[in-house]
Amino acid sequence: MEVAKTRQMGPNKMKDDPFARVIAAEAGAAIEEMKLTLIHNFEAMMVCCRAGVPIPIDDRVRYRYDSAVVADRCLALSSKMLKAAGSGGIRSNSDLLSLHLDILASQAHVANNATPFASNLGGVLFGEENADFAV
Repeated sequence: MEVAKTRQMGPNKMKDDPFARVIAAEAGAAIEEMKLTLIHNFEAMMVCCRAGVPIPIDDRVRYRYDSAVVADRCLALSSKMLKAAGSGGIRSNSDLLSLHLDILASQAHVANNATPFASNLGGVLFGEENADFAV
């Protein structure tokens, strides 16, 4: 199968692999979505700041989750890219692997652990009080 042969050639030939192209499209769209969410959230916060009004807690809880989930989403996309790259993607000199490990390392920071922020946001969406006193 041609696709299997292309994958065995590593990331330099990923551009010719239809599966890698789909992953590239997904990654590009997801990155744009995450950037737009970040920009939207900052703009909304600045509107409040310029008006001299506090940022509503419900919004702050969502902004916190939106920020933390980026690392998870990037790791999932990077994992798909590594899989598409085949054996060439996991060699020690692979740029793709190096970037993947950097994304993985970012998850060690408490701010990038989306689970507690997701739980808090879910609770707030169900009408519970905010449980994150850092927002």
